[in-house]
Amino acid sequence: MSVAVATKELNFASKREKAVSASSERIEVPPQNGSSFSLGQTIDLRIPSSMPRGTYLDTQNSYVKLAINYTRASTTGTTTELNLPRNGIYNLIQKVEILSSSATLSVIEDYHKLCNIFIDSECSTDFKSGIGEVQFGMASNSSDDEGQELHGAVSTTKKTTFCFPLILTSLASSSKYLPLFSNDNIIIRLTLASLVDGFMVQSNSLVTSADIKINPVSMICNVVKLDAMAQSMVDQANGGVYTIIVDDWRNAKSVVATTDRTINANLGFSNQSLSRVLFGFYIAADGTKDSQGSRAHRSVSEYAFQLNGRNYPAQKIKASFLATDENVSEAMAEIRASTRQAMDFGQPTDISLADFKTDGDGGRSFYEIDLEGLRSGEDTVYSGLYTVGGTTSLEASMNNSSTAVNTLNIFGQYQGALTLDTNGSNVFTYSV
Repeated sequence: MSVAVATKELNFASKREKAVSASSERIEVPPQNGSSFSLGQTIDLRIPSSMPRGTYLDTQNSYVKLAINYTRASTTGTTTELNLPRNGIYNLIQKVEILSSSATLSVIEDYHKLCNIFIDSECSTDFKSGIGEVQFGMASNSSDDEGQELHGAVSTTKKTTFCFPLILTSLASSSKYLPLFSNDNIIIRLTLASLVDGFMVQSNSLVTSADIKINPVSMICNVVKLDAMAQSMVDQANGGVYTIIVDDWRNAKSVVATTDRTINANLGFSNQSLSRVLFGFYIAADGTKDSQGSRAHRSVSEYAFQLNGRNYPAQKIKASFLATDENVSEAMAEIRASTRQAMDFGQPTDISLADFKTDGDGGRSFYEIDLEGLRSGEDTVYSGLYTVGGTTSLEASMNNSSTAVNTLNIFGQYQGALTLDTNGSNVFTYSV
């Protein structure tokens, strides 16, 4: 038996290799469209470009830094208190767009709702009450749904700073570095949420948008620089064409009336590789409630994704919230299968059975449909459903009415190719 197959502890031929010559630096980039922002406005953060060849952005170690300034009125008591919702700073970002000089590369509408789903399903209560509270202003699932306090003493202004990566966006989804030597101008545009969407207050009338300013704002870019020889090796390996496969999201919406028992929502998802669809039923926006993180179960009994009238999966996924017939396990099993965690018995989460069964404010339910043909535990292949030119919809049935109108938000994850051809125009192109 060779040493290599006997035990890795004796295989001294297998060792870490010395990396090519490189350095990194931290660059702070201010917005290009102002320095102080109000709720509902957009913030444009321009990624550095036209830098020397061999300069890259480490997107996974870059983040947005912003400060919330809240001027508390002279009113005493709790009526002028201001908090983030329980999932923190991500509630403040309503939309994320990634723009180039020639095209829109990505748009995620209701970004705060999508983040809330993933933070609930992937973060433990310990994380939220520990590191999550320190960095993002989170709090573990509590009766009042409030995250970090943003108010100081009466008649004072308190400034609270948060640093957060843009999770779930296309640039953050890839393990590849982003070349910064293009002729392009890539802009990350953040649309701030309204007061009732992004915060929690004790009184909707005593706290106003004018009391809140977002200032300063910047993007902290972790820039990696290769020496000329190392960059020459990279160029030779890819022929000067840099292609990055990214995961991205599209959003569709529909209004669900209280008496609706069936849904067939048109999605308009046209992608070469649509890998999964998830959806949730949201309560009306109200600053006294966790509007982005509350999801009603809406008494769903079965659901499926449809492409040209064909169901995926062929047998619809079942659920039941009846007192005499309860089935929430199947919905959770499909969620965990879709995220490749079916056999992970240590998966962190902040969703309990009671949360999933709450139909309204404080509910944490959502539903997910896996559309990938091949299962891969690593970032090596993608095999989503081809929907270009097809008619896509979500079909669902409910076995009960609701007490309130809900907004149905459907998110589709797909794969796209971000390409920089340095032999041609040297600008980024994006194909889905």
